[in-house]
Amino acid sequence: MLRLAAITQVGVIQFVLLLTQVKSEQQRQYASPVQGRIFFAIAAPPSAQSYIRVFNRTLSNITQGYMVNGHTFNLTLDTIAIDLPENGSFSATLLESVCGKLEGRRVVAVLVVGHSPAAFTVSMTAKHAGIPVLWAKGRSGFLPGFKSLDSNPLEIYLSPSGGELVQALRGLLLQAHWHTFTVLADRASATALRGAELWRVL
Repeated sequence: MLRLAAITQVGVIQFVLLLTQVKSEQQRQYASPVQGRIFFAIAAPPSAQSYIRVFNRTLSNITQGYMVNGHTFNLTLDTIAIDLPENGSFSATLLESVCGKLEGRRVVAVLVVGHSPAAFTVSMTAKHAGIPVLWAKGRSGFLPGFKSLDSNPLEIYLSPSGGELVQALRGLLLQAHWHTFTVLADRASATALRGAELWRVL
């Protein structure tokens, strides 16, 4: 969660810089601070509502002031909750709801929780609108070779790195006192697991 919160703060700063670059010419004539409201959307099913509660606590009442080109921008960050169906199914109603919640708002990023068709719908909609997506799938369905999971410049998968997987595996084996073991993996993952850089920290 701390990692996600840090990513959120970075996203806010990047959004501010982009906003001020676009609007700086119009705002040069005003001496008073420019007020702004931006949003961070969270899409999760009822079983993962803890994500929304944690982010609401993290982002609640965050107001930041930034000075760019001699002008002050005071920004307030709010959250948009997108409820995904528990069965994860796609529907036109869901798509219409997502579009309605994102339309007309300055959304800095969307956190998507889950790997269902409904989660995929939110991710595709956000990317089509040019909104960055942080996707917490909750599984390693694309593990082979530990390759980059970014299929789009606007999409980041929140998943463990190869080094983190190796450390977790080592901890599990040590806890179980397994001094001899066999790991079954596809060829690409086996090659990645043999990489010396993954074991150097151990």
